Amino acid sequence: IGIANKNPILDTRMYQIEYNEGHTEAISPNVIAENLFLQVDQEGRRLLEIYQIVDLRNDGTQVNEDDAFIVTNSGTNKRRKTTKGWEVCVLWRDKSTTWHNLKDIKDSYPVELAEYTVEHKVSHLPAFVWWIPYILKKRDRIILKVKSK
Repeated sequence: IGIANKNPILDTRMYQIEYNEGHTEAISPNVIAENLFLQVDQEGRRLLEIYQIVDLRNDGTQVNEDDAFIVTNSGTNKRRKTTKGWEVCVLWRDKSTTWHNLKDIKDSYPVELAEYTVEHKVSHLPAFVWWIPYILKKRDRIILKVKSK
């Protein structure tokens, strides 16, 4: 559908795009080009920028509250520091969504993830409770330093 033109602005062709989820949609080449440009920086390196975290899920293998502590050789209880069994759904600036292991998003976007867990009342769970307070305190200290300058 549409007419081809060497000038991309005048190119009115439409392409059928099939998404990972299986549905199809007609999209113009300009939308495709814009999407590609949003995914790279000025040197052509791939760049994905998070828009927001949209969901959390677990696969049943996560550490439960009953198993959140281990007993050390000296007999003291020590909290398990693990994110096992959790995944995070991320909405990217290009409007795509993808699921990732919690550890990867925690390493790349710790403040956004910490704020999401507090807002959705899951920060008390074993996969979050050992690192969320540290991240939020660090965020607050950085903000105070910026405000004081």
